[in-house]
Amino acid sequence: LAPSGGDDSAALVAAITTNCYIVLGPGTFLWNTEVPKLLRNATGIVIRGSGIGVTTIKLSASAPRAFDFNKVADGDMFQNIELSDFTVDANNVEGYHHVVLGTYANKVQQTNISVDRLTLRRINTINVPDLAAELTNCHRLNVWVVPSNTSGTQTLTNILLEDLDFMNGGNMGCVVGGSGATAEGTTISYDNISFVRCRHARKTVPTANFSSSNFQIGSYAAGGRSSIRDCYGANSADVTIEIDNASRANISNFHSLDGVNGLFIENFRELSEKQGSHITVTGLMTELVHLPEAMPGYGVSIGACSS
Repeated sequence: LAPSGGDDSAALVAAITTNCYIVLGPGTFLWNTEVPKLLRNATGIVIRGSGIGVTTIKLSASAPRAFDFNKVADGDMFQNIELSDFTVDANNVEGYHHVVLGTYANKVQQTNISVDRLTLRRINTINVPDLAAELTNCHRLNVWVVPSNTSGTQTLTNILLEDLDFMNGGNMGCVVGGSGATAEGTTISYDNISFVRCRHARKTVPTANFSSSNFQIGSYAAGGRSSIRDCYGANSADVTIEIDNASRANISNFHSLDGVNGLFIENFRELSEKQGSHITVTGLMTELVHLPEAMPGYGVSIGACSS
């Protein structure tokens, strides 16, 4: 596909099937009318640009997100999806939405979906709002795959986020996990989640605590394996990196700057004595340089890691 000079979102919507390989050529694609949706039960959806800074998707107030999951019914599976090699220009559009891909639109969490074999690589975002009003007017999340569980059982497996550059704002960088009314009542599990060579920074040093993270895996979802390596996060008003409920996690070569909590490890769910949590951390550097004195930060904070 090539940019038309007008709205390009409808053309991409028409091209997406459950088995497609789509190349976005050089130039700026305008999302003026609708958000393209990824289909359930795919055998292979590949959407590839011509390179960061070469292919740009420009968002608008009518289409404030690059991609959504096209949920039809509870229990839908979104699988075999790869997005890569483009820039998303959030165009300073405010509101409550994910930016690249996720489950957060118009301040509402998508519910009861599963995700398997999802890959996002070589993507950057620009002009993502980072307001002084914090959550009052705007909450933009770069990648937020955190479905809410209200019924049934869901899984998040084999998800790779690699070479993502989100250094131009947003309250969240890369987050994969599950949510629900309570942790113990949330029947979502995750396994084999990896963030590799990713960067995220809010534009301003926080002056108050609010919901914000550069990188997080888990939330209320029951954990399996997770890995975060060669990543950088800055200016989070809550956590730079958080791992929740993991049976095994490997964190290596990570740099946190001015995050209220540099590394936060927690279990929101009771783990069996046999399972426990096996966390390996190597090459971690946390710096608190510009945080105001009224906001004491913690380099490493460890909660309950076994039953």
